[in-house]
This record gives sequence, C-alpha cells and structure tokens, in this order.
Amino acid sequence: IIASIILAVSPIFFYNTSIIFTHIPSTFFALLALYFFISVTLNIKRALYCGIFSAIAFMFRFPQGVLLPAYIICFLLEKEKIRNKVKNVLFFCAGFVAITMPFLVFNYFKYYGNVFMPFLDASKHQSNLVHAVSNPIYNILFYFIGLFIENPLLIFLTAGIYFYAKNK
Repeated sequence: IIASIILAVSPIFFYNTSIIFTHIPSTFFALLALYFFISVTLNIKRALYCGIFSAIAFMFRFPQGVLLPAYIICFLLEKEKIRNKVKNVLFFCAGFVAITMPFLVFNYFKYYGNVFMPFLDASKHQSNLVHAVSNPIYNILFYFIGLFIENPLLIFLTAGIYFYAKNK
C-alpha cells in the first residue's frame, strides 16, 4: 500500500511512461552475455551465445561495444590451451559479427559507403556541451537532488535511515 501511494504521487512515473528506455534491454542482454561468458568453460560453444548477446546489447546502446574488446581480452587471459582460447575468441566474434553485420551493410547503402555514420553522429551528441553541468558539486549531486525534487516523500526515507542508524 505504501509503495502504491509513493508511486501515485510520483510525477516522474507518469512523465516517463511513454518514453522508451534502451538501457534496460541493453543491460539485460549484457548480463546475459556475462552469464554465458562465466559458463563458457563448461561448453566451448557458449562463447557464440556470449557474442550474440553482447552484440544485441551493443545494438541497443552503442557504449556497450566496450564488451567486445573486454571479452576478447578475458578469453585470451584464461588458463586454457591456446587452441581453446582461439576457439572461444572465434566463436565470440562470429556471434558478434552475425548480429552487427546486417546493421553495417544497411549503413553502407543508406549512408553511401559510410558504415560508421550512426556511431559518428552518436559521438557528436555525446560531446555536446549544451547539456553539460558546469558546477562540479551540482554535477556530483545531480541525481540525488533530482530524486528529491521528483519525489518529496523520500524525506521520510532519509529520516528512517537516520533513526535506524542512530538506534543501531
């Protein structure tokens, strides 16, 4: 009942109901790739699934492309025979390329030979200084302040944490 009351008076919930958040499925697929990466030593073909799911995470949000070199390095640092390391890397890269190749081919035809145009546009948006926060203290406390502005009932949470810590 308390959770439904907090949700009912929170305007941010109603504001964001029509917005598609791509970081949620991206994180899901990144964690699924991590699951297959952890269990890759049990079955060598699970590296293929690790590559597929990390590519899907990458297709939802481009910064998840950091998974590609990270997993390749981790596959190469494993304590296995060199043959198994190479197989893991090849299966991983095959899964990653199988998912991203149609996107890159589409970009080749859409942007007249520039397959990296969406990545370049995304990097321009990322380095946009219009939305940058200039005050360093406000930058650190940005989400904390925004959270209390959007839901003033969180004051009770801070008071509860204070009294819980004081009584402990």
